[in-house]
Amino acid sequence: MPPLFPVTLALQAVACTLYVVGVAQPLLRSPLKVARLVLLLAVFSQVADIAWLCLRGQHPGSSTREAVYFLSWLLVLAYPILARRRPAPLIGALLLPMAMIMEIVVRLVPGVADPAPAAQSQLLASGHIICATIGTALFGLAAATSVVYLLSERHLKRHMLDAAQPRVSLQTLDDWNHQSIAFGLLAFTLTMVSGTYWLSTAGPSPGSTAMDAQLFTLIRQPQYALSFLTWLIFAGLLVGRRVLGLRGRRAAMWTLVGFVMAVSILGVYLLRDLRSAAP
Repeated sequence: MPPLFPVTLALQAVACTLYVVGVAQPLLRSPLKVARLVLLLAVFSQVADIAWLCLRGQHPGSSTREAVYFLSWLLVLAYPILARRRPAPLIGALLLPMAMIMEIVVRLVPGVADPAPAAQSQLLASGHIICATIGTALFGLAAATSVVYLLSERHLKRHMLDAAQPRVSLQTLDDWNHQSIAFGLLAFTLTMVSGTYWLSTAGPSPGSTAMDAQLFTLIRQPQYALSFLTWLIFAGLLVGRRVLGLRGRRAAMWTLVGFVMAVSILGVYLLRDLRSAAP
């Protein structure tokens, strides 16, 4: 376990609590100011842990465990970057629990071990994992933005928004969603291309054709089908926005569906690791 992991987790919990207080009590500005400082400390603390792990050969592209830990850091980092343009504390309050759950699962749950794939040391494998991690983080940011969009739209329709609450317009939230998906899809496309090439280089077993081997792999390992469905959903959102004007509530709902698919891919890999670690 990284030496600063308990510190990082505690700082994230404090920042998340302060963001929740800031959202619930919009007249109080001090919790949000303190939350920003605490969150930056959490970011640097986790950077130190990731650097410590890299020095030990456990870089983000080396295993599912380290990839998910890196993903959690990207989710935490996303809000301070976003808040420089326009503060939206509810997004921070949504991203932090996601990151904390991921960290707890990969660091504290017994059995989630470092897998050792045959191509772990290869540049292609590391690049594949890192691109997938970056893409999933951006999809997570899009999902958090979508939740805030749906809540804000609902409150606007019911005239429930507090006049003292700093608001981000629905148009801005929709634009953030679109931008996150666009960059996330770019990273995820690189993931799909590298993964397809990786799969195609795996030779067939004796007595079977290459097509048979690939079909068997797709059936036996559902993460490949889930990855393709995830790519289709987010690619469809970009095409639908440009061709059909798919925006707003419908885009937000489909973004959440796509993010659930992306997270399910991580779930498949973690379950695989749990099985391989079982006695």
